Amino acid sequence: MQKQIESLDELCSILNCIQATIEIPNFKHNKQRQYYEILNTTSERELEYLAAYGEFMKSVMEGLEKVLAHWCLHYYCVIVYLIKLYYGYYIFYLP
Repeated sequence: MQKQIESLDELCSILNCIQATIEIPNFKHNKQRQYYEILNTTSERELEYLAAYGEFMKSVMEGLEKVLAHWCLHYYCVIVYLIKLYYGYYIFYLP
């Protein structure tokens, strides 16, 4: 019985060595690979989001430029009309 216990103890030591030299590095490598895959996917999604956000802001700015151009022309016409009413004639001409 003592001989079997010593053999089992030696077998456990061998298995622990195998686990320490082969399985633990493989486990770490797999975890590290999963981490980098998640990190890579997250960074790709962030780049896609930033590109979409940039396009959205570009369209907002283009729309804002159109609205401002319309407002500026509208207020220019109102100012010219008020000057005409005040002075009785146009001193500015519409573009």
